[in-house]
Amino acid sequence: MRNFWWRVYTLVKKEFVQIWQDPRLRKLIVVSTLLQMVFIVGNNTLDVKNLRLAVLDYDKTYESRELVSRFQDSPYFQKVMYFEDRPSMEYVMDLQKVEMCLVINNGFAVAIHKQEPCEVLVAVDGRNTNVAGIGADYANQIVADYSASVMVKKQAQPILVSRARFNPELNWTWFSAVSTISSLVVSTIITVAGISLVLEKDLGTIDHLWISPLSRKEFLLGKTLAPTCIGLILFWVLSFLGIVLYDMPFNGSFLMFLINGFFAVMALCATGVLLACLCKNQFQAVLLGGLLLFVQYLTGGTISPVADMPPIVQYLTFFNPFRWFLANNLGIFLKDMSWITFGKHCLYLMADIVVCFYFADRILKKYKDK
Repeated sequence: MRNFWWRVYTLVKKEFVQIWQDPRLRKLIVVSTLLQMVFIVGNNTLDVKNLRLAVLDYDKTYESRELVSRFQDSPYFQKVMYFEDRPSMEYVMDLQKVEMCLVINNGFAVAIHKQEPCEVLVAVDGRNTNVAGIGADYANQIVADYSASVMVKKQAQPILVSRARFNPELNWTWFSAVSTISSLVVSTIITVAGISLVLEKDLGTIDHLWISPLSRKEFLLGKTLAPTCIGLILFWVLSFLGIVLYDMPFNGSFLMFLINGFFAVMALCATGVLLACLCKNQFQAVLLGGLLLFVQYLTGGTISPVADMPPIVQYLTFFNPFRWFLANNLGIFLKDMSWITFGKHCLYLMADIVVCFYFADRILKKYKDK
């Protein structure tokens, strides 16, 4: 047993030296991840603010100006431009100089005083569906609030009071920071673990390792532990930057944070090693790795919830370590998740580790027997 760990330690030491001496991997680990953490989180947002509004007020009364002032005072609208005719207003929208148009017809004030229904037209630029949908919701809320303030004949009706748990202000930056940290760790560690093994094939040094006393299990363990240590340090550094730079909360257990990092990074390294075992050279590894990362991001829960995916895809995501890594990070940072849920996610990560190591060992056995 002592010789086993000594051989593994020697291989891990070699891996650290080999990874650090490769300038591409150094830049990927240090420069690329830190720059992406700084620039992606601040710019990657689905919040819609600073909308430009075109106003066509045919009524020109105190009531219509009061409604327009509600839009001006809203924090979501940056600029309000007034027009006298519809063609000029539509021309400005065609040039994408405004995202929304507000049209108030004649008789608006009369209808308000008579407590009669009246229409207010809001036209949005549908070329950007996200901006159009959210902007229309803003306009509906503003008009509804104004309508409630001027109505005299109010009928009894239920009042909807909404609250957001775990993120009361719906701060998109928090989710963006957590997902960016998870994504950067996934892409970096899978790449580092995969390239370090494929590089042995390209240089021919893997044959030297086969004639050494190393067994396949020692080889796989040594190839995994070095990227795991790098991944843990990277995960801790990025998490610290997220808390300091973006005021990201940390509501969970610190022990849970450490355990999650170890199992998740270990699963990612095992995935990278399996990927490298399937490839013969770095070109194949880059192509297959890019496809794998794209599939992981697509099915990990950052773009759309897993529950909204087709049933067959939902079952396949059980073998996606990024899904459980992201779910644990969201639970640790944004809320104090239960140990039962956390343990369930860790079991899936451990299953990914076992499956990847098993198939990697089978592939290496065939390669070694040639």
